[in-house]
Amino acid sequence: MKKANRQFVNRIFDQYHEELHRYLVSRLRGRPIEAADVAQETYLRLLRMNHVDAVQHPHAYVYRVAVNVLRELGLKEKAQAELPERLADPAMQRDVIDTPDDLIERRQHIKALERAIRRLPAKTQAVLVLRKRDGLSRQEIADKLDISEHTVKKHLLKAVAWCREYGILDKGQSS
Repeated sequence: MKKANRQFVNRIFDQYHEELHRYLVSRLRGRPIEAADVAQETYLRLLRMNHVDAVQHPHAYVYRVAVNVLRELGLKEKAQAELPERLADPAMQRDVIDTPDDLIERRQHIKALERAIRRLPAKTQAVLVLRKRDGLSRQEIADKLDISEHTVKKHLLKAVAWCREYGILDKGQSS
């Protein structure tokens, strides 16, 4: 750590710390501990800079670094909030490495599902594929196929019941 960096950060800290902390607390909706963490990360990044002498507007620069840290914190919090959802996704629950038996079983399941879907009426097939493969909402499917959302729901229920009867879906799975 260069002496110039320490001096720069000490000067920045002395001049702007209280103002920066208030700003961060307001941006973090009254979470002072997180604000202190963001401020600390801001100062650490300033300490690691290569050319502190190139900073012409220290006040603006400190806030730019702090906003970047805030943005990264927001992304991290969003990812952590989505984690339980992603872990509940059956595709995420598989082991990273499938055994040959797992692959064979999955292929057989897919073939059975394809056979069951081919026996459905064309409109019901389309609704099911748009929902499960393409991930469209009921309203998006209704708009795309020019049918009502209620009709989409009926087709989905029919498809799920058909797949259950065919032994493809468990009782707990639905549209």
